[in-house]
Amino acid sequence: MDFRNIIPKLRNLNANGKSFSSSGLTLLKNEFRTEAILTATKLLPQGGTKISILENKSLFESQIKDVSLRNEAYRLDIRKDSVTLEAGSEKGAYYGLQTIRQLFKNGGEIQEALIEDWPSLKLRGFHLTLGSGHMPTFRRLKEIIRTLAAYKINTLVLEYDDRFPWKKHPALVHPDTYSLEELKELIALAEANCIEVVPLLDSLGHAEQYLCHPEYAHLKERPENIQEMCPQNPAVLEFMKDLWSEVLDIHQNSRYAHITGDEVFRMPEGFCPECSKYAKEGKLAELFTSYYSKLSEWIISKGKQPVIWGDMLLKHSENIEVFPRSMIINDWCYYGLEEPYWDFKNFEKDAEGKCDESRMQLLGKYWKGPSANEHPAYPTIRFFRDQNFKTLASTAASDENAGRFPASRLRSRFANNMSFSLAAAEADSEGLLITFWSNYTSMEGAWFGILAGADFSWNARRESFEVFAERFSINFLNEKPDFMKICAENAEGKKNSEIKISTAYDRESIAGRYKEFLILSNKMHSLDFALKDLNKKQISAKLNGKAFEISLKGVLNSNISNCLPPDSPGFKFPAGIMEVSGMRFKLENPDAELPYLTLCDKGKFRNAELKCRCRCEKLAIINSCHYAGKGAKVSELIFRYSDGTESVVPMIAAKNCHDWWGAPQIIPEGLAVWTGKSELQTEIFLYLSIIENPHPEKEITGIGFKSGRGLIRQVILAVNGLDSIIEMNIIEKENKLLAQIEKEIEEIKTELPALYRGIMTDTEAATQSVPAIEVLERNLNICKSQKEALCAENALP
Repeated sequence: MDFRNIIPKLRNLNANGKSFSSSGLTLLKNEFRTEAILTATKLLPQGGTKISILENKSLFESQIKDVSLRNEAYRLDIRKDSVTLEAGSEKGAYYGLQTIRQLFKNGGEIQEALIEDWPSLKLRGFHLTLGSGHMPTFRRLKEIIRTLAAYKINTLVLEYDDRFPWKKHPALVHPDTYSLEELKELIALAEANCIEVVPLLDSLGHAEQYLCHPEYAHLKERPENIQEMCPQNPAVLEFMKDLWSEVLDIHQNSRYAHITGDEVFRMPEGFCPECSKYAKEGKLAELFTSYYSKLSEWIISKGKQPVIWGDMLLKHSENIEVFPRSMIINDWCYYGLEEPYWDFKNFEKDAEGKCDESRMQLLGKYWKGPSANEHPAYPTIRFFRDQNFKTLASTAASDENAGRFPASRLRSRFANNMSFSLAAAEADSEGLLITFWSNYTSMEGAWFGILAGADFSWNARRESFEVFAERFSINFLNEKPDFMKICAENAEGKKNSEIKISTAYDRESIAGRYKEFLILSNKMHSLDFALKDLNKKQISAKLNGKAFEISLKGVLNSNISNCLPPDSPGFKFPAGIMEVSGMRFKLENPDAELPYLTLCDKGKFRNAELKCRCRCEKLAIINSCHYAGKGAKVSELIFRYSDGTESVVPMIAAKNCHDWWGAPQIIPEGLAVWTGKSELQTEIFLYLSIIENPHPEKEITGIGFKSGRGLIRQVILAVNGLDSIIEMNIIEKENKLLAQIEKEIEEIKTELPALYRGIMTDTEAATQSVPAIEVLERNLNICKSQKEALCAENALP
């Protein structure tokens, strides 16, 4: 293999231009007799080139001051007649052997060179949730561990959820849990491959796996809520000590214990009577600090260093000065520098949506860049460093988009891992943890993001997506250089090229199964784009005709700061002329004093009355909603006619409007017309809602807007009236296309469980086959219904 395609990228390479042929290596001398090195040498491709593995305690002493980094460094001298590997420790020798394995794995021409290599970050980890329905089989996790080690990952964080064989609390144990003996074997295998296994238990929030059992109802913060335990209930801390005690017993060699701490205090029902006192006085930070300080002190007494997610310490920063500095703050951020997220002032507001002077004094400088339009990336990791915490950066190899497709997105996962690795190195972080949240799909569809994290945490630097994609294609998949680039373009809708496999592969192997994930995802992307395109054509048929603006100037009542609740992440809606299928909508500037009409069940936002005089068949409305669950009544439109009568038309989520976050792009009576991102990388949407006027023959004298009930908010940006003329030429082409798409979806129903089978239990493989394709089926049914409606309107068969 070419040196340029080694993953992680080599730090210092001096090739002399000479090359030689080699089929493999023969061990001549080995000064490291540890299990890890003995195992690694057995995996080297066998051949005639001699290799010597030498211990050199003084190697890189003058170049690398940090002992942890120096222990993983190695020097590799490759000559025609021999290969010499020098390292100061077992770990350095092990990582040098991984480089040699990659270089020699396919034989052929090898260049003579001197390589000096060491990591940028001490901890280079991968995090895996076990209890979200995609737990690997015992055999498969062993293969995953070996693959992670081959790419110089040195830490595995196992989030156990309900997948640990607790003896004291057997009610919690899931039927598919690994046995205690299997867990011990996994930990031993990891350690034999220079990987430290760190346990993680949700310790306050995300407690569904505990609180779903009636035996633990007494730990709840609220009786009706299973998400969080009460931090003031002494039984909670004792319960967590029980769980941790058994877990720590088998993690003897781990230096750390991850005690979570993320996303707490989020109960819509409020707090228990005792915690409510703190909430009312704005002292939730005291609750958070008190509970996690006690738990961390106990963890330290067990010889472990506690690790905690950083988000709630940012939200509740009032007590940060008394928060134990023995904690490692795990600062998570799942987006990269390619997106304009940094113009949002992340976490400027506290949990109640407020930003006072003391908070700005603490955090404000971290949002400020060289100029008004420049904002520093990854500011929070610098904040924690300056507060004298050790830090650990966290990226993601998974994303929400993977809920629809077996393989995670490529460009965003690359950008996140590349740019945050560099920021972590610049902030003197302890390392990088690549998270995988298996709520959506198996981790085996995320190897591109995983290896991006492995690559850039070892050698933090800038590199283009295209260069890394080429290196990944050749190294991991043994494919042509443009293979992953084509996959990315297909997933983004830029192309619809067939993915051509150029080499034979074992579909049961890690790399082979990832190819299968990519192939099936490509097929699903193609169907998804076809359905969206068809739906747009159907909507265009409905919108064809005479359209006119109905001005909202008399009812605009809100702006970017108050149209959504204060705890919502920052966002920006577009401005100017938006064109949808030939229809033009005028959107106000979001910086205007009152650019939006907001409807919610409170105060001035409850109702609005728009005066107008017109006749139309339909209203076309650009809008978005918040807290609008499927089937909820978001609002009512009241058509008021010149004859004194009126008609009420409800706007229903998932029918003619939808929630702004994580929602489908096609709805039966509309579609998403704009997609943006919030400051937390969540996709947000604006929808075009088509509302039929019950009496198009009557003159409209006004339109009333009445909010729904509860927390739901609707934001309306523009309204057009429309007299449509249906174009029927689209219908003649639809039947054949819909039949073909339906056939391919049925094929996927068989292919997807087969893809999961063998890498997770058969039970979990079967249950996960439906969520991944339900969006395609839903969109297919919407398109079929649209076609039937168009036919019915025009008396066609």
